[in-house]
Amino acid sequence: MNYRIERLGTFAAVGFKERVNTKDAFHAIPDLWDKAKQNGRIDKLIELLWAYPPRNPRGILGICANGDFGNHEEFDYYLASLSEHDPLEGMVKLNFPASTWAVFEVTPELDVQGIWKKMYAEWVPTSGYDLANLPGIECYCPPGHVPAAEVWIAVEKKLK
Repeated sequence: MNYRIERLGTFAAVGFKERVNTKDAFHAIPDLWDKAKQNGRIDKLIELLWAYPPRNPRGILGICANGDFGNHEEFDYYLASLSEHDPLEGMVKLNFPASTWAVFEVTPELDVQGIWKKMYAEWVPTSGYDLANLPGIECYCPPGHVPAAEVWIAVEKKLK
């Protein structure tokens, strides 16, 4: 798995919140994206994206929150964009504190779903890091950006 460790200051994202069943997540979340493309939500997020100076995490975001890293039956999934502004009607705002992030690069061999699976099963147990109690972020970058997508996971150094 290609990854890097990155420290970010505070930032905020605004977006549309949906409740997802954890067992159905790998099917339900792609459906949410398809519906958001059809109903114009993605267009609203793209407008916000272009109104905000580029910075990490880049692109349209899928944010996984309040699921205790897969240990609850449900979690919140946000289709979002970075923004310093108040959310538009129907949106909510999430504030993130300054944190350290493990950033996993999506590759042709390892898609977003594969990263989530390998991150829990292989990377966390051997990485020297624990998961921090913050939402995970899937970043779907603008066209031409390399990589095209990343997964950002807040981490803390393991205490020895």
